[in-house]
Amino acid sequence: KRKPTLNVFEKLSVTFSSEPMIIAKDEDSARELSELENEIAIYIFSYLQGFSRNCRDFFEALLVQSAFYAGCNNLYIRCQQIKVNICYPTVCGKERMKFENLMELSMGLCNRKAPVGNDGDIADKMLLIVTGANQGGKSTFLRSIGVAQIMMQSGLFVAAKRYESSLFPNFFTHFVRREDTAMNSGRLDEELGRMERIVDHLTQDSVLFLNESFATTTEKEGSIIAEDITKALYEKGIRVMMVTHLLAFAKSCYAQKPEHAMFLSAERKENGARTYRMIEQEPEMTSYGLDLYDSMIKNQG
Repeated sequence: KRKPTLNVFEKLSVTFSSEPMIIAKDEDSARELSELENEIAIYIFSYLQGFSRNCRDFFEALLVQSAFYAGCNNLYIRCQQIKVNICYPTVCGKERMKFENLMELSMGLCNRKAPVGNDGDIADKMLLIVTGANQGGKSTFLRSIGVAQIMMQSGLFVAAKRYESSLFPNFFTHFVRREDTAMNSGRLDEELGRMERIVDHLTQDSVLFLNESFATTTEKEGSIIAEDITKALYEKGIRVMMVTHLLAFAKSCYAQKPEHAMFLSAERKENGARTYRMIEQEPEMTSYGLDLYDSMIKNQG
């Protein structure tokens, strides 16, 4: 036999008494009781709606935060597996950056082995220009600084033996992109357009990473553009770190001997071997492209 359906008050009475309590005996009273039951249910639901929304938002945020820390743990384990040095960075005062055996972590994860690390002391330097041999690790070095800085400011460890730096609220990158297949603009036009948008948002506490920018035109024109832009940013006190093959530009900057500038070069041995280490050195007027020609084309002939 099917059990009779109880309303909310009858359920309450069953909970707190041994026998059901019949509250409404006539049809009108039962209808009023049902309406009251609905009103109470609506009131309780509206009262708890804000609480349930807050609970939902809390657990959604907890999910994101838990995923972040789980990712950090997985990253730590992978670094141990590929033998990448890690350290907890030190936050220093303004315009301070010093590191020891700094590695480009994303390259290490892709290659599944520890990449070559670099040492550096870029304290009080507002302009860093890196030149040197092709395939010498210049872009990798620049990325290693950017990745480490973002990891530090995210509360993570850094792929280095030691890393000290100040904080930068804003990061901007200007790396060479692939050519526009739709042919809506030329490569130099696209580079200048991106630079214009970056300049509109730069502040004195920003850091800008330039990688082989303005190399899509002639050496002479690219050098003029690069010098005008870096000079303006330097005078405004904005930190710029750049890799360039515009050697005339690099030599011109070096000749002016700016007080807060540093010039590094990708180390190359006499036999043409690359060590992938950056050394402080005056820019040379060659990128040693013939080394690549000899190893890749000439020797095969």
